[in-house]
Amino acid sequence: MLVSFAVSNFRSFAARQVFSLFASKRLGRAHESHTLPLPDSDQSVLRAGVIYGANGSGKSNLFTALQYVRHLALAHREEPTTTRDRFQLPDLGPQPSTFDLHFIAGDKLYRFSLYLDEERIINERLAQVVEGKERPIYLRHLNSAGEVGVDAPGLRNVSEKLQGVIQAGSRDNQTFLATVRGMLNRGYIGRTLTEVIEWFDGGLALVGPEATLDLSVQRLARDGEFCQFASEFLKASATGVDHMRVDRTELSKEEARALLLRETRRLELERDNERPFSVRRAPNRSELLVERNSDGEHFYSVAIQAAHKTALHGEGMLPLSQESDGTKRLLDLIPALYQLQPGKAVYFIDEIDRSLHPLLVYKYLEYFLSACTGSPCQIIVTTHETHLLDLNLLRRDEIWFAEKDSSAATRLYSLTEFNVRKDLQVRKAYLGGRFGAVPPLGGIDQMRARRAGGTSRRREELSSAHRRS
Repeated sequence: MLVSFAVSNFRSFAARQVFSLFASKRLGRAHESHTLPLPDSDQSVLRAGVIYGANGSGKSNLFTALQYVRHLALAHREEPTTTRDRFQLPDLGPQPSTFDLHFIAGDKLYRFSLYLDEERIINERLAQVVEGKERPIYLRHLNSAGEVGVDAPGLRNVSEKLQGVIQAGSRDNQTFLATVRGMLNRGYIGRTLTEVIEWFDGGLALVGPEATLDLSVQRLARDGEFCQFASEFLKASATGVDHMRVDRTELSKEEARALLLRETRRLELERDNERPFSVRRAPNRSELLVERNSDGEHFYSVAIQAAHKTALHGEGMLPLSQESDGTKRLLDLIPALYQLQPGKAVYFIDEIDRSLHPLLVYKYLEYFLSACTGSPCQIIVTTHETHLLDLNLLRRDEIWFAEKDSSAATRLYSLTEFNVRKDLQVRKAYLGGRFGAVPPLGGIDQMRARRAGGTSRRREELSSAHRRS
């Protein structure tokens, strides 16, 4: 679970801003099922975080920042720089960017922090937090000559291969974590680093606003229980879909190649790899995947279709590509609900209300929070959907705001910073501007008045000219 995330000098964040999911002790027993105890601590972490703000306020930049950190933590660097996107209003120049996360992985509380500029990662640190005190695991740093060094007091009893990577360090623009992941098999890196890497790789799910369907379609094709769950949820959500159907057709190797996109045709189909090959478009067909069985010789096109039932014509099938944007968006979000019981994932969904009805967004979040009781799952969303501003649904410390200050920098703050009565209509107060983070739209009225006045004057001038002629 994500406990807190701090960022500075990145996109619209100038000074350090902290998004915290530490549960407020002042709220007592409010929505107790929304909290889980932190390991080795008397504090708790929240299951949900909902972030509001005007267009351009920077709330999606928090999503982007976390996406960037995950990429740094996992990926081998091909570029010669860190590719950071620093704050530019005003340009802070050589001032470093910082990222600082507290998260729970493997029933332990970890802190991972990065300190970097355009060219290099200056500092990288991983520690375990026990009873409020940090136990360093490793510190990757630059010496006076600009060379990378790694001190690893928490990695002493590890494999010789990991010791070799510790002594060798890493590239100056690549994290130590990514270096370990790229160079060593899992069996050589030890439990601690495995837990941290697995959290970034599989425990942190970042869902953007565009419905791509890639992962959902693969799962529909391969997991019959997920397909059944998705069918039931789509039907219960009044999308018009009664159920999903997966059809497979065997292909020759030549037919499989013909379905692949031009840029992926050079993939080695003979390679021992069971992953499906994605097909975005196949003319006059409804295939969304091309997959291969384990012997590497048989290929199948996979068509995902949605069944619709009508009183007059019975059941009809539509390819998934012809479903509405809202239905496809919902399919992108359903995996978060399916994995509630067995999983330990953090789902950060940017613009959860994209293409979805307000009542459906409310029901989705309500389902997540009620079904995840007893499971360490968590949901964080950015949204404009004000129906979620309901203290019957959320705790006050689960509601956050993003607002630009006079220097165009994003400021993050929680509803707990305000004195709010239990019976307050939070939605009405927010739309009335009490908590900020709403767009000041008076300029539109002024613009309309100016243009109306200009049009009126122009009409008078034309009329006067006409009378003179």
